[in-house]
Amino acid sequence: MQQMILWVVFYLSLPLRLYTNWIVVIALVIGVVKRYGIPKFNKEYLQRIMFDDNLQMLPYLGVVAVAAGGNLILYMPLCLHGFLEIAPLFNNLLQTKPNLPIISSAFFKGYIKKGVENRSQFVEMKSDMEVYIGLYLIVVWFLGWSSLLSIMMYWQIMRLRYMINANSKAAFARVNAKINNILSKPFIPGIVRTLYQKVSGFISSMADSEMNQAQGGAGAGGMFSKCSIF
Repeated sequence: MQQMILWVVFYLSLPLRLYTNWIVVIALVIGVVKRYGIPKFNKEYLQRIMFDDNLQMLPYLGVVAVAAGGNLILYMPLCLHGFLEIAPLFNNLLQTKPNLPIISSAFFKGYIKKGVENRSQFVEMKSDMEVYIGLYLIVVWFLGWSSLLSIMMYWQIMRLRYMINANSKAAFARVNAKINNILSKPFIPGIVRTLYQKVSGFISSMADSEMNQAQGGAGAGGMFSKCSIF
């Protein structure tokens, strides 16, 4: 119940940013504790929680806190994550108390049902959105809307998520396919392809030498083949 309340308060706090980040931190920690119990400082507990999405969203939140400013776009994956967390909770509540005000409305029930039944599609959407936000930060940097520090921090987190999160790995593949498909169109100006290569080189430069060696030196093929996380 506490987790559900915190995520609702998070949505309400977003427009004015009233302790928004702290609220999410608590909600994510409660999500981890709910699944795995009180934190224990041992290897076994760490191995159990390291693949949990609540834990993985904590460093993402840290980057958002630095980079977001007044930009709501960066909070969208967190919004989707919160929805996926509370949809089953609300669904269970509706099963036991179907006549509760507000949540018993057809509109609310419809969204809760979609969150439960179409969870995999929402997870896919969230993962894709995280990749697109990384590209967005790079593009708007040329407009002065993001900083080099926030871009580097964001892609370091995405590298980590790629290595330990299957959904993130699949998202990079999907985005890569979409970009390659778009760039292959004859009506795409050459300057767009050039910009793509510049962004590709920038991302590639942030990959450490150890991961490049592990990849064996990826060949040509666009941004996602150049960067070690892709």
